[in-house]
Amino acid sequence: MLRFVVIITLLGFAIHILLPQIGEIGQAFQTLRTGSWRYLGLTLVGSALTYVTGAWMVSASTRLRLPFIRTVLSQVAATLMATMTPAGLGWVATTDDYLQKAGADEHTAHAATTLNMVITFLSHLALLAILIPFLPTLDLTHHPPQPSDHP
Repeated sequence: MLRFVVIITLLGFAIHILLPQIGEIGQAFQTLRTGSWRYLGLTLVGSALTYVTGAWMVSASTRLRLPFIRTVLSQVAATLMATMTPAGLGWVATTDDYLQKAGADEHTAHAATTLNMVITFLSHLALLAILIPFLPTLDLTHHPPQPSDHP
């Protein structure tokens, strides 16, 4: 009975979260039709680099010899988990578990994960400090999508 209640509760929560997003599918397709596709390659490269640099940071924070491709894939998995858990706890748990399964003791895995979080926080602060002076020059007005002449 408890299992049934938990499953129904989780299903209700998932529907509550996903239903508004389903209502925005039309807008997402419209944005895809009218978007600027020339930036797609740059976006994909930038996204891939975040996983590569994340894997490099995890590898550099321990003395273990971690397989690079597997570490990159662990960062992809950690990012997916971070989107489903509050405050990035999924990233912490996945990275910590990956390091422990790779041979790190519990304390080393915790320290390496914490070090990565601190470095990420500090790099975000540095980027914020660098980019704030450019805010007055940005055109942040809302530009609604223009209807296209193509069917």
